[in-house]
Formats: sequence, structure tokens, C-alpha cells
Amino acid sequence: MKSDNKKPAKKPARKTTSAKKSTARKKSLDEAMPLMAEAATDNTTRSRRNAASSIERTDRYKNIDDGLIPFKYSSGSYQNKSSIDVKDAVILCQKAYYNFAVFRNTIDLMTEFSVNNIYFKGGSKKSRKFFEALFKKINLWSLQDKFFREYYRSGNVFIYRFDVKIKDQDLKKITQTFGSNEAYASAVVPSKYVILNPADVRLTGTLSFADSGNYYKVLSPYEIQRLKKPQTEEDKEFLDSLPSDVVKSLTGQSAKGVMIPLDQEKIAAVFYKRQDYEPFAVPMGYPVLEDINAKSEMKKIDMAISRTMQQAILLVTMGTDPDRGGINQKNLTAMQKLFTNESVGRVLIADYTTKAEFVVPSIGSLLDPAKYAVLDKDIRTGLNNILIGEDERFSNQSIKVKVFIERLKQARETFINEFLFPEVKRMCRSLGFKNYPTPHFDDIDLRDSLQYSRVYTRLIELGILTPEQGITAIEKGRLPSEEDMAEN
Repeated sequence: MKSDNKKPAKKPARKTTSAKKSTARKKSLDEAMPLMAEAATDNTTRSRRNAASSIERTDRYKNIDDGLIPFKYSSGSYQNKSSIDVKDAVILCQKAYYNFAVFRNTIDLMTEFSVNNIYFKGGSKKSRKFFEALFKKINLWSLQDKFFREYYRSGNVFIYRFDVKIKDQDLKKITQTFGSNEAYASAVVPSKYVILNPADVRLTGTLSFADSGNYYKVLSPYEIQRLKKPQTEEDKEFLDSLPSDVVKSLTGQSAKGVMIPLDQEKIAAVFYKRQDYEPFAVPMGYPVLEDINAKSEMKKIDMAISRTMQQAILLVTMGTDPDRGGINQKNLTAMQKLFTNESVGRVLIADYTTKAEFVVPSIGSLLDPAKYAVLDKDIRTGLNNILIGEDERFSNQSIKVKVFIERLKQARETFINEFLFPEVKRMCRSLGFKNYPTPHFDDIDLRDSLQYSRVYTRLIELGILTPEQGITAIEKGRLPSEEDMAEN
């Protein structure tokens, strides 16, 4: 009998999950290959680039855009984002002059180098003597000192002239002594010149800044009170000379911001590097105010840190590890009471485990003066103070001195051409002089005086110069004019 014990047929093995994923990945890769090949063919000319390099930073010039603009505008060409105007800039420069030595010393240094003697050329000898005597009487040297200080400090110089009427008999002496034409002579000459505070001057009533407009002076509270209750004859005369609308404003209860018109015939405005479309000039020292302010702030921080040096802590260590005996709380309490007592004499009794030392804060790295180097350099450069430097050779210093003097000549020429020479011509026309002399500054002498003195001495020996002319040449470095040499 045959047995039916047949082995059952084996079932096909089921594919695992990983095998399924591998098969699907291979299939998708086979399908994607033609697409990738086509994309690679189309993008053969493309190149990679860094997207961050093309990002344009917002407010790139914010610090410049927020700067001061010295004029008002109505068009869309400018956006006024500055919180100050020219008046504020002038006041800030005045305060910097009053409070910071680096600013004040630079302005005074430039002023002292700019002021010098003034002499006259051309015209007649009598007219030159007249102006020498007149400017000596009104103290032209003091006027120069005030002019250049205001010119370098605020950049806006307003010179107001006060005239005086000459008596008829004095006018006849002038015409006889100095040779003026009495028929055209006027009886008015300047008695003094004063420098007005540019922060109190306003400009109104002009369409083009190229032409001089109407200048007004804003009265201070003290000046308003003086005019409300005049105490001297000068105050009464000044009040009577004011227009009726200004007098009415002064008598009002709220007399604030009262402006009085300045006589355009008596005021001379001189500006530091001003364009025609700018009503006022930006002060020379304004760009360095932020650096000066930053340095002052850093110095205050250093002073606050320096005060922590006196906060030295006395660290007292007592006791030892717990395995070696630990800490005796009674000793700690006794030590605290000992140091809280403010008596002069103190007795400390302790065991060998007591250790005392002072803990002083380490502030040497914080007070390092190297952090001021950049600020000091920017301040010196901004103020034209190129005379002071470190590790400079003599040749470099001499070149810097010459450059410094040449830069001051522009201010001296401005004083001559925009103020003094027009005043000389006006007075010559007023007094009837046929021709007028030309004012000049004595040069700042940086030459070898010994060598020039030898040359002038030889000219005296040859009779080319008179002894008086030779002494003037030696002392002031000024040779006489051809007219004087021919006359002598």
C-alpha cells in the first residue's frame, strides 16, 4: 500500500520592505535620468553666484544723510533729517570753544598767527597817514583778534559800524592836513566796529542768496528789559532810532523773539567758505564735534572706573577642610566684629589657618590710552591742527608749518578783500580823497632773519635804503615802495 505523504509545495518568499524601497528607488532613478540629462543640456551656460553679494544694505549712508544742511529748501531734492540747524551748529561750536581745550587752543593758535600789522600801499602819502592814524585810534589790532576768532569758531562774522559826526572845524583840518576835497567831504567817519553774535542774526527778504538780504538781530531778554526801561542816554537814543513796529513789539507783554532791523549800510557780513546758495556758513569745527563729544564721554567712563580703585576689598580666609577640622563659626563672628569696629588700633589674634589679602580690581586694560588715538587724530585733522604730531622729524615739521601758514593766508585775504578794503574805499569817497591806498598784511616771517639782516645792512651802506627804511626792513621784513625810495 502506497503512502500519500507528499511534502507541500514551497510558497514564493515575500519581498521585504527594504527590497521594495530599493526597487522603487531604482525605477524612479531610471525614469529621472533622461530628465536630468535634458536639464543638464539646457543649463550648460549657467554659473553659480553668491546671492548675499547682491543684497543692497538699507540706509547705507544714514550717518551722512542725517547731517546738517545750511539752508532751507522747498523742493524734493533734499530731505532734512537733521535735528539741528546752522544756529545750533554755531552755538555748539561756541560751547566747544568754552569747554574743551583742544578746540579752544586750535582756534586761538590760528587767530594769533593770523593777526598782524597792516600797512598801506598806493594812494597819496597823506591818505596813507590818515588811515594809519584812524585805524590806530579805533584799535584795528583788537578788531582783527575778534574777527579771526569768530571767523574760525563760527564761520559767520557780522561787523557792525558805529559812525560819529565830525565838527566843521575838525573837517577843515582833515581836508588841509590830508589833502581831501572839501566840496565832497562828509562829516561822518567810523568811531568803532563791533562783532555781533551770529546766533542772534537772521536773514530775511531775499530771493537769491547771492545778493545781500535784510539782516535782523534777535534781542535777548536782557536787551529787551534794557529797552523797555532805558537807563542811559545811549539806551534812549537807540530806542528812539528803532522803527515804530519794533517799539510796539517791545511794549507788549510777551516780548519774545523781537527782531530789530540792521542798517544794511553799516553791516558787513563775512563767511567761511560759503556758497552763493547758502545763507550762512557751516562752522569749520562742526565736523569734529561728534569726535570731541565721544572722547569726553570716554573720559567720563574712565573717571568712573578709576573711582573703583578705592573699593579695595580685604579678603579674610579662615578655617580648613571639614576633614581637618572645618570652620569655627565663633572665630568668623569675632573677626566680623573686629573689622566693623572703626577704631584706629586693631588687634588680630588668629590661628595658622587665617589668611588675609587685599583684592584690587584690575582696570589697567580698561584705562589703556590707545583707544583715544583714532579720536585724537581725527580731531587734529578736522581742526587743521597739523602742527602737533608724534615722532616727527624736523623736515616734516617745517613743511607742516609752511602749509599751516599758507592756509591762514586765505583768512587774511578774506579780511582785507571783504571788509577792510571796501571800508577804505567808502571812506575815501566820503572824505573826498582822489585816490585810495591798498591795505596789506605784514608777512609771517619764517625766514632766516640773520641772512636778511645782512642784506638790508648792505643796502643801507650803499645808500639804497635810508637808515629809517633799513631799520623797518630789519624789524618787519618790509621794504619801502618805489615812491618812498625815490623821494628819500
